[in-house]
Amino acid sequence: MLIVRVFSYFIATLGIIFLILIIYRMFKFDVSFYNVLISEEFNHYIRSKDFTIAHAYSLALIIAANFTMQMNRKMEFGVIPGFISGKYYQPRNIDILIMFLKIQHGKKLIEGFGRLHFHRYINDLIYEITEVIINRKGEIYEYVDEEIVLVWKLNTGIENANCIRTYFEIKNKASAAKEYFYEKIPRYSRVFGFPSLRKGDSGRNWRAKSEIKYHGDAMNTASRILGLANKENNFIASKDIIQNLKMPVIYEASSFGVFDLKGKANKIDLFTIREKEII
Repeated sequence: MLIVRVFSYFIATLGIIFLILIIYRMFKFDVSFYNVLISEEFNHYIRSKDFTIAHAYSLALIIAANFTMQMNRKMEFGVIPGFISGKYYQPRNIDILIMFLKIQHGKKLIEGFGRLHFHRYINDLIYEITEVIINRKGEIYEYVDEEIVLVWKLNTGIENANCIRTYFEIKNKASAAKEYFYEKIPRYSRVFGFPSLRKGDSGRNWRAKSEIKYHGDAMNTASRILGLANKENNFIASKDIIQNLKMPVIYEASSFGVFDLKGKANKIDLFTIREKEII
């Protein structure tokens, strides 16, 4: 992808510069396009050392820009500037919302189709739903087998109930293509709002991999809640989410229960969210 982008950008840049040089000479010397093209002065210039050096600089800049874009995409958009500035060197507390999307019968799909086929399946699904996530101001934080972890900053997740709408819009988009996706669409989803997760750079030894990660009890709590979902209760949200956002009129929340989770001092109150039935 890097090679294709660099080649395409370089050819486009070369063509634009070439065209500008010709148009500039057409106006300066009041001659036709063809006359500029065959002129000795123009041909001498494009074979000159200065012209070659200019394009070498252009190529270097194009490679650097595209490499940075690819790395930014791999690391998460916005991470590279923060990494360069030292933003993540000292961990900082961030209020975020977490959503776990789980593919129904994911393990059976892995066993039935194999890891390679399932990887393609996941990639196709992510391609279909990414636009929804971006439009709802979410970020894809992590892929874990049959699960996709989404995060929002607290304000943007609550705003216009983005975290709630994302799930149902993803569900509708996947449903529209359910024949392609073997009629196995993401039906299990959970949203949890936990304040004060810490985000920082883990791994400071230059010989080992480092990674920008979220740390905190929220991740452990969320993983324990995963087992509470079932087909009848496919969208589970914590009480603090329900209390802090304005629920859209097309959805309704109902109590799922109060649970005592391992490692938690206090019980956690959970709710299910469904689309209202139109009579």
